[in-house]
Amino acid sequence: MRDYEYRPQVFKSRPSASTDSPAKRLPLLNPVFSLLLIFFSIGCNNDFVAQPPTGSPPLPSPTIAETNADFLVLLTRMSAQPIEIYADLAFRVLDSNRNWTRDKKIEVLEELFRRAEEAKGEFKRKQHEGATDSPSGLESMVADQKLDGHSIKLRVIEKMIEIDPLRARQMFDEVSSKPLKTLDCSDELDYDPELHFLVLRRIANGTFGQEEKDNHQHISYISSKLDELSSPSELRPALELVLSFSNSKNEFEALLDSLARSFKTIRSDPAGFHYSIRYGRVIDVVADRLIPRIESNGMLVENFAKPFGTYLVKNFTGTRCANRQFDKTETERLITRLNEQTNLRINNEELKPEKIESAESGPSYWRSQRSKEMLAGVKKLRFGDGRTQLDETTKLRQEWLQELQGFLEKMRSWRPEDEQSSDAFIHQKCIIYLSLIDVVPAGQTYFEVLTQFTIFLRESAVVRESPATALMYSKDILRLARKLEGRNRLEFERILESTGDDLFGLQLQIQKLSSKVPETVERSDS
Repeated sequence: MRDYEYRPQVFKSRPSASTDSPAKRLPLLNPVFSLLLIFFSIGCNNDFVAQPPTGSPPLPSPTIAETNADFLVLLTRMSAQPIEIYADLAFRVLDSNRNWTRDKKIEVLEELFRRAEEAKGEFKRKQHEGATDSPSGLESMVADQKLDGHSIKLRVIEKMIEIDPLRARQMFDEVSSKPLKTLDCSDELDYDPELHFLVLRRIANGTFGQEEKDNHQHISYISSKLDELSSPSELRPALELVLSFSNSKNEFEALLDSLARSFKTIRSDPAGFHYSIRYGRVIDVVADRLIPRIESNGMLVENFAKPFGTYLVKNFTGTRCANRQFDKTETERLITRLNEQTNLRINNEELKPEKIESAESGPSYWRSQRSKEMLAGVKKLRFGDGRTQLDETTKLRQEWLQELQGFLEKMRSWRPEDEQSSDAFIHQKCIIYLSLIDVVPAGQTYFEVLTQFTIFLRESAVVRESPATALMYSKDILRLARKLEGRNRLEFERILESTGDDLFGLQLQIQKLSSKVPETVERSDS
């Protein structure tokens, strides 16, 4: 039995007046496009904490010891959550409570580093092309939270650099030794190693002493990592890293030599190569920034251009993906420009693939009859029978409120078996709720729809099946809850706290404790 059950009222009367401003309306070209705009517009700022009534006497300020004790209790409760939720909340606690001892911070970071292997996602992925409202689009949005195993470890390392630089370097050695797997042509997501190379640069700058830097040991360290490149997806951030150390000719030359050697070891990966050329714009970076920097340092361009040209020819003439073809005119422009800057003589006419690998299109949403009906229903609530969005006065009429009630009944009867998968059901229903909340008028109606969405997410299987996805939607809910006022705000907070240790209750407790952290200088004693 759940601790709190909310049953929406039948909307028979006008909602109580509210000072909430109506949700910002977005123009709608078609239902799916509108839903996506609404979804992307929702941020992750979730400072939803009820404020004491005006005129109440100020509460006594807690001591540092009391706050630390409260955070420790909360941390223990958080650790029972899946690692994605625990990591997100723990990083928030570490950022909020600056009064923990050095040893306590290290203890928390070591646990996060160890448990990162439990994450369902191994590496951060991103979508470059295709439908954003699809399983791959959802995965890309969820990945932006950086809660895959690799990203959790990198975020731990970032914090460890400030506390224990040598341990941070040891951790990075462990993380960087794991090569990226080859992408499949049917894979709609690319790797996103930007954070990896950003942390590598911070390791080089922040974990070596001045004497070590004078002996170029930090450059040797980066060079050893460049020698480990395995995927074309790593080339753009690797180029950016090398360019960031271009002020010293010796350092730049050493890193450039390592990068040039990597072209012999980066494996063939048709999808990764396509992404790096088209979206990473690797050839443009080399032509626009790297070659001019090589020339300004008085270095021989061919020492880099020759292995780079060999790498390009090998991949352009090797296997390519049928669903990821290069634009011929654009390819010819890039190669011609590279030829003009170097002594390369790459023939555009010879850059024909040896093999074209076919690929099946991935799954998509909004294909079932039920999901299409729900899209049409939320569109009708927004536009009525026309193309202009309904005004707030129309939405307060009995006819519109009855139509909303009927729509909510359909929402409650929408079941996982109506869709091709549990994932499709949860995501589509969440998107409909987010769109609906943007449509309904402020006040009691808004509160009731938001509550129904919250209960759905809390009781769905998404926390177990995809914790990072559940966390993303919970942040949306807390963000939207900031518009609630008065009794509705207090009641909604009670709903969130009704189970205490779920992802809503824990986030709420972090907000409350963070607002009580005493202003003090961060301690470094143990």
